[in-house]
Amino acid sequence: VFYFTFYFLILWRQASTFSAFNSSSSFDVEFAPKQKFFSTLFGVSSWLQDRVISIWTSQECGDGYCDRPYEFPSYGRLGCKLDCGTETDLNPVLVVLKGDFAKSRAGASSTQTLTESASWNLCLYDEERRRSHLDDVCWYAESQHFTDSNVELAIKFEIPAGRWYVKVGGDYFRAIGGSVHKVLNSSALEEIPPLKNFTTCKVKTRRDFVG
Repeated sequence: VFYFTFYFLILWRQASTFSAFNSSSSFDVEFAPKQKFFSTLFGVSSWLQDRVISIWTSQECGDGYCDRPYEFPSYGRLGCKLDCGTETDLNPVLVVLKGDFAKSRAGASSTQTLTESASWNLCLYDEERRRSHLDDVCWYAESQHFTDSNVELAIKFEIPAGRWYVKVGGDYFRAIGGSVHKVLNSSALEEIPPLKNFTTCKVKTRRDFVG
């Protein structure tokens, strides 16, 4: 019963001969019982434990298998070092954020509210994760809030290549602008050319800067 139930679940993938073969062959290798009949209930429970439960489990860092896109080489606080190792190809970038909530169109009485509601994070657009219904990976576990109405931040990150973006939320009057720079020489600011700027007038929630 279990075998045929899960077998029919893969039929929807059979839109072509190639995908049908991949679906059925992978299913037979990984899931189908080796014998046609079970002589005891113990045999059924053993098959369920070994083939069904072990396959449909949540991915866990440290299980010895690097399962992308759920897991990836570690850098910063991100990734799974135990299963995927450490990311060695990192690029230094400088994120600069500037803004003045006191000068927004809301007026001085709303300055504190606007300051506390706005937040930002550094995130990676990952098409493979999105196809798996996973959120984009972000540098901070929780978006960072601003503590001062006059914003002027410059923070350096070491990140792998990819389509990273500065994610700004709660900035209802678009008070926050900034730029992102590729660091060529960490000791000389003048040798940090901008990759892309985002201004306080025409901005979106997502601001790509690395293609």
